[in-house]
Amino acid sequence: MAQARWAGSSAPCPTRPRWARCRRRSRGLSATWHGDPGADLGATLNLPLGERVALRVVGYGVSEGGYIDNPVLARRDVNRTRIGGGRAALRLDAGNGWSVDLGGIGQWTKGDDSQYADRDAPSLGRGALTRSSAIVQGFSADYAMGQAVVSGAIGGVRVKSSTGIVGQTLTERYDATMPGGDARVFAQRNATTLIANETRAWRPMRHGFGWVVGGSFTHNRTRLSRSLGPIDSPAPVTGVTNSIDEATLYGEGSVQLVRGLTATAGARVTRASLAGTGEDIAPARLESVAVARARVTADRIETSVLPTASLIAAVLPKVSLYGRYQQGFRPGGLAIESDFVRRFENDRVATLESGVRYGLAGADTAYLSASVSHTVWKDIQADFIDATGLPSTANIGDGRIWTFSAAGGWKPVAGLTLDAGFTYNDSRVTEPSAALFVALARMSQVPNIARYAGRLGADYRRDMGKDLELRVYGWARYVGRSRLGVGPVLGEEQGDYLDTALTARVGRPSLGVTLGVTNLTDSVGNRFALGTPFQLGNGQITPQRPRTIRIGLDAAF
Repeated sequence: MAQARWAGSSAPCPTRPRWARCRRRSRGLSATWHGDPGADLGATLNLPLGERVALRVVGYGVSEGGYIDNPVLARRDVNRTRIGGGRAALRLDAGNGWSVDLGGIGQWTKGDDSQYADRDAPSLGRGALTRSSAIVQGFSADYAMGQAVVSGAIGGVRVKSSTGIVGQTLTERYDATMPGGDARVFAQRNATTLIANETRAWRPMRHGFGWVVGGSFTHNRTRLSRSLGPIDSPAPVTGVTNSIDEATLYGEGSVQLVRGLTATAGARVTRASLAGTGEDIAPARLESVAVARARVTADRIETSVLPTASLIAAVLPKVSLYGRYQQGFRPGGLAIESDFVRRFENDRVATLESGVRYGLAGADTAYLSASVSHTVWKDIQADFIDATGLPSTANIGDGRIWTFSAAGGWKPVAGLTLDAGFTYNDSRVTEPSAALFVALARMSQVPNIARYAGRLGADYRRDMGKDLELRVYGWARYVGRSRLGVGPVLGEEQGDYLDTALTARVGRPSLGVTLGVTNLTDSVGNRFALGTPFQLGNGQITPQRPRTIRIGLDAAF
């Protein structure tokens, strides 16, 4: 008899089949050093609807306490963030190996104020983080997605078709007050709509040959509207709408040349139709531009052929060597610079990678992988601050990246798993754009690529009897220095911080208590080196959340 099983990665209810009726709830309270308390609540419902249909519904809400003070407005812990959302998934077993998954996701995020602090505030020895801003800089982000997935088999060929519709709106406020001037606000709203479908067919490796073919279509439209001026009556400033229709066909085949040696080759052909239009262009500016239409609207069609090839050799029972070549690109569009709308081109990357693998994660007592790659990056897209103090996007030139990475895990004794990973990047802008040559003179590193990054983790489980289990797991992650973008503002350093967490759970599969601590060292860090682009000369950081302790309870019934 057929049974509907759950899609997705959510854990099933304890001691029951994945399709059985079950409700799970979790709730927690948290305390943040130098800040306000927080709370979270979540619930999951698994509900069979007959023998072939099953429904899963998840809902959650989180309130994260603020920890940044604003002495100018005499306010403490201004940056509380609230998150609410849910998702639902319906699976239908259509018979004969076919299934249909329908799902939806919604999430709403609201921040009472921005998350940045002043870099040189005297309190950074710890104590309260502070920011001196003349206005409240809240933000909100709303996200909704619906999807349908049909999968099955026709003979020995597997087939899957996925369709999704996404809507996202991001609204932000920034302090644009000039020194000695009246309070001003800069607000922007970014509304995005995405419709995408991918359909593919593949045959797993059989008799030394396997293949995959498919196609996809994506429509994406983003409208950025902006305003600047007094808090009560900001005036519209130049905005932009970008849209892209992208159709792709791809195919790949794998052949076992000899026993233990497999070659794969394929290609992706993409045809993209891009359109862009300036919004709220000042009439005086339009009249002063000789080719106004070309400045305000841009339509073009781009075709890209992206080959891929790889070779993998099993040299020992658990050891394999591989080499891979792949190309990719990001589409261009329109960006705002001062009061004008300007076009930027797509950027392209080509990567050659080789590596070694030993063992498999989750299957072997020890596993290890290591690789080295070289990437050539043409017409790199990056952010900079224009003459009016607003962020913009441009092609900054060509670059290259050498990357070495390694990751592995080990189970030294029963119940204990250790894992580690390390990445080194040597990036350089080799041929700067002539328009941004001066801004790039003080920076050769490609923006937003840290030179070093690493992670250590451990997971320990112990049976305590009477169906009780103790689980303790934690990790430490280091993110090295990088630069946010180009120029005197976005060229500031960021990164160089350690992020840590440790969690312990005691209980049964149906009931447990959790105690967790994040940012054990209570370090400040700098995750993002920009708060508002208008405060020139005032260093800004986006700090880590201070040390936070959470106690939680989860139950299933």
